[in-house]
Amino acid sequence: MVWILGELIIIGLGIMVIVAAMLGAFRIAARSQFVMVGDADPSKNLAAIVIGIAVAVMFFGSIGLTLVSSYHPIPAGQVAVVSEFGKIVGQIGEGPQFIAPWREATRVDIKVQRASFSNGAGGLGAIAAASAETQNVFFNVTLNWQVSPDAVQGLMRTVGPDFFSVLVPTRVRQFFKAEVVKFNAVDATRLREEIRVAVSAALAQDLEDFSITVVALQIDDISYETAFEQSIEAKQVASQDALRAQEVVAQREAEALQAEASARGEAAAQIARAQGARESRILEAEAEAQSLILEGTAKAQANREIAASLTPALIQFEALKQLDGVQIALLPAGSNFLLDPSNILRTAP
Repeated sequence: MVWILGELIIIGLGIMVIVAAMLGAFRIAARSQFVMVGDADPSKNLAAIVIGIAVAVMFFGSIGLTLVSSYHPIPAGQVAVVSEFGKIVGQIGEGPQFIAPWREATRVDIKVQRASFSNGAGGLGAIAAASAETQNVFFNVTLNWQVSPDAVQGLMRTVGPDFFSVLVPTRVRQFFKAEVVKFNAVDATRLREEIRVAVSAALAQDLEDFSITVVALQIDDISYETAFEQSIEAKQVASQDALRAQEVVAQREAEALQAEASARGEAAAQIARAQGARESRILEAEAEAQSLILEGTAKAQANREIAASLTPALIQFEALKQLDGVQIALLPAGSNFLLDPSNILRTAP
């Protein structure tokens, strides 16, 4: 359309200049009343020059506009869909390309692109999804996507040049809502990876029919309504206080158990020492008894050996030795005098 409009303007202006020159618009006013026969008319020469210039401008302007309109440099990572009077007639790849000047080329990026679902500048708005208890959960999400070069013409025909805005954002929001409603709001943060994987898989499967690939889906942030966040914080504070109280109780119980274990250990040690002392005394008594037995046995044996070695003559001899120096012995009436010297002499060999 631009080329056609430019050509019409160039040709129209050129024709207007030529017609004006032929009608004498560029005629030079006469400076003398007398013109010599055979002299050339200056106005005709000027008109001819103007017509020549107009024709040259029309020719070279048309060629220049045609060249400019036909040349389309396509950057790397892009393709261009060629249309003729609104009808898609083809597609060209990257690099310098030339097409008919009356055709148009619409560039489409086929590189991996990024879409941010957040409330920041350039974002598509945070995703709001209701939980199982109808509590709103807000997600800031980053989506990396890519369109197949072979599908560009089809998307342009069936959906339009803004096919991403038509197909993707609505689906991302719907899949998040369908997944988050399965959980309680407080579980969204803990289950963020499970939610991300489920939404990414569902979105990839749905966009596959349009040859749009989900390269990556990331959950950047999860937030709640202010009142709900305050209740969560209060609950966390209470939980932390309860945990600290439990820790104190556990510490006291541990100390009590430690003291009980120490007391039991001391009691066991005392019992062991008492048993050891008792066993030691028993062993000492047994050793002493054994020593007495051995001593008694030895004495008995010695007595038996002495008794076996004593003879009547030896006994009398020993008795006489005890009476050495005794001259008078008083004996009770009617008692036997065992040391009768006559008996000794009679029994002596």
